[in-house]
Amino acid sequence: MLFKLALRNLLAGKTRTILTLLVFTLTLLVTLFLRSLYDGMEAQMTTLRLQEEIAGGQYWTQGFDPFDPFSLEEAQATTPAPWHPLLQQGKLYELLIQNGTAYPKGRLKNVQVRGVNPQQTAITLNFTPLQAKLPPGVTPTMLGARAAQAWGLKVGDHFTLRLRSQTGSFTALELVLTRRFHSSVPQMDLNQVWLPLKDLRQAVGRPGQATLLMLKKGAVAPPALAPWVWMSPDQLLEDTRQLAESKRGGGLVLYSLLFFLSLLALFDSQALAIFRRKQEIGTLMALGLTQQRVTWLFTLEGCLYGLFACGFSLLIGLPLFAYVAATGLDLGISGETYGIPLQQVLYPLFTVRMVLETYASVLPLVFLVSYWPAAQISRLKPAEALREGMR
Repeated sequence: MLFKLALRNLLAGKTRTILTLLVFTLTLLVTLFLRSLYDGMEAQMTTLRLQEEIAGGQYWTQGFDPFDPFSLEEAQATTPAPWHPLLQQGKLYELLIQNGTAYPKGRLKNVQVRGVNPQQTAITLNFTPLQAKLPPGVTPTMLGARAAQAWGLKVGDHFTLRLRSQTGSFTALELVLTRRFHSSVPQMDLNQVWLPLKDLRQAVGRPGQATLLMLKKGAVAPPALAPWVWMSPDQLLEDTRQLAESKRGGGLVLYSLLFFLSLLALFDSQALAIFRRKQEIGTLMALGLTQQRVTWLFTLEGCLYGLFACGFSLLIGLPLFAYVAATGLDLGISGETYGIPLQQVLYPLFTVRMVLETYASVLPLVFLVSYWPAAQISRLKPAEALREGMR
């Protein structure tokens, strides 16, 4: 009976009901959309880094720090003999990293030189152009599209690379750009020069040595052997998760403010309704409805706003969000410009869990805001309510 009465009172509100539902529905739609953007951003960054950088995990030499170029002087080691079958089976690939200086078109660029097996399949980047047959004394190289554009190089251009060997002497290589590749992961592009692994080893005098080993996705990681340290994909993606969480924190401020305003509107609506309907409250009490049941009647009216808003947000948002998730959201510029592994088109990620979490966090607040003004009814007496309502 209370539900039917609360629903009838809600429908009788007309304009007040429509405006309150509109505010709540828009707030839920904005919140769901923002959360889906942040979840989609994290999912895309994670996928791109796994495909183009991390693979199925990596083994690092002790002391290697990708953010400390000086650590590269000693961060090399030979691959343990028990892992050689994995190298032969194409489940493990060696990568040698060295500091170097490039001279494209007479300019000086401090770079990180990476020696890679041209036939590697651990990551999706294609390095087979490093197998190009060139005249003696010329080494094939590959650059990311952004690095090549910044240096003004195109396929077929020559430039010089200076390296420091293991003995401390300097050596120079004449490089020819065989291919410009596109990577959405800035760490694989900016100031990175890619060479065949055997040529880089020969140039710096480090036969059989590597800085890190990439494990192919799906392969079983063997136990780490000194001086190698196992870095799982979860460990390597920690900075990506922290970046996504910081973005979510900014979004939380926005939709917390929206919910505060929506709940404030509901509180005002409930308080005004109780003040204007005291005669109705007195009549219900006089007809035998207890104060507690009248309190729950008004609380239920407020809760119905939240339930209907959830339903309308699903009804409106489901087709809209499905379309956006399928076509993506064109940001106009890729995240590479800001050093973030993001493509120009971002695909929001909508999940049942995200929707349920949003609704589960909102409905208890709606209940509290509805119950608070309704609790004043417990202090009213039927005669007083009728008398005040007739004034």
